[in-house]
Amino acid sequence: TPRADLFSHDYLSIVVNPKLRSMILSGLSNERRGFLGATGTRLLENTEVHVAFEAQLREYYNANSALLFNTGYDAHMALSGALPQTDDVVGYDKLIHASVLDGIRLSRVAAHSFDHNSVISLKSLLQKLMTSHPPLRSDSCSVCVALETGYSMDGDIAPLQQPVEAVENTLAKGCSQIFVDESHSAGMYGPGGRGIVHHLGLEKRIDIRLYIFSKALAGSYSVVICSPTLRTYLINFPRPFMYSTARIVYVLLPAKHLLML
Repeated sequence: TPRADLFSHDYLSIVVNPKLRSMILSGLSNERRGFLGATGTRLLENTEVHVAFEAQLREYYNANSALLFNTGYDAHMALSGALPQTDDVVGYDKLIHASVLDGIRLSRVAAHSFDHNSVISLKSLLQKLMTSHPPLRSDSCSVCVALETGYSMDGDIAPLQQPVEAVENTLAKGCSQIFVDESHSAGMYGPGGRGIVHHLGLEKRIDIRLYIFSKALAGSYSVVICSPTLRTYLINFPRPFMYSTARIVYVLLPAKHLLML
């Protein structure tokens, strides 16, 4: 008798899809370069497969740039740990994933939470920062607002349009960064599983997006969607990217082919 696995990350049972399996095996046999080893870090060794897949993801997510990370945790540590600069402030949803909190601790900047999915609490925080944080009043720093689209423990969805509007209406242009983690909505929501940001048409109003492939997309890595400038920064500064060996080529193939289905 078939049984439901309530603990699996494979939300859609894609890892046992026979068509996807056939495409992956075919892709392996056609791979021109060696695929049993990664041969180095992405900082030094950019393989054709990694670069081509990032270009595919950039188009798929209607973005300017994309950068692969080995895991979602690595991406969070790189983003939250290295992106905020002196005098910057981070505001985050109280139920944000633990990996975001770990990254914030690395950054050593001021961080404040707002009530879960509460636009009123977010607005209150932003207004308080405008009056209590002098660098923000002089437009010499920025506030990074971090939230998820789908929260796995509570199973609820963020009212994404309202937080975006709150940030835009409260902070001066250039003084904010909106970071959205789509880990638990990628593959599940939006046209072609592109997520809630795409579903709401907010791609150009969200500064940074994170998608992971270990949930509904039959993979074990993540991609950061961002500007070309930030992509270059993430390649050259955060330790989780600089000092991590790249994903082996065959690990990329499931999601690479899945996007073609």
